[in-house]
Amino acid sequence: MVDIGIATAGAEQPINRHGAIAGEIIAEGDLVGLDADGKMVQADASADSTVMALGAALTPATSLSEYQEDEVKLVIEANRALVDRDRVSTIAYGVEVENGDGDWEFVPGQPVYLAPGGGYTQERPSGAGDLVQIVGTALTPDRISLSVRASDVTA
Repeated sequence: MVDIGIATAGAEQPINRHGAIAGEIIAEGDLVGLDADGKMVQADASADSTVMALGAALTPATSLSEYQEDEVKLVIEANRALVDRDRVSTIAYGVEVENGDGDWEFVPGQPVYLAPGGGYTQERPSGAGDLVQIVGTALTPDRISLSVRASDVTA
């Protein structure tokens, strides 16, 4: 018999969030997933290095080597995680992701995919073995409604 339960620790941990130790440098808003070691890494639709997106990173993760010793305390207090040391949180839906650079040029109302090489795109991945995963819908040319689900994944 299988004992099935809800995967939350209570109301303070909603099901649309995930967390894992940062496995590489991650920026806030990056699409991320889990590697074979269970670490949070950049999601990638490329057939060569497929990592399905679980959501977008809520906090950045940086490498300790990027900071001088006296800066590390400031980094930790600034809500940042350190690679191979701290957990990174992601959110799968219920938020809007906005491109502050203003260079996406998405068509509103159309799906947004996980891109080969990582990131967001409106071009459906079409390479042999590429992962096709819808991660949201464009609201404006530079803003999407995030909606990352495993049910939207095809090979």
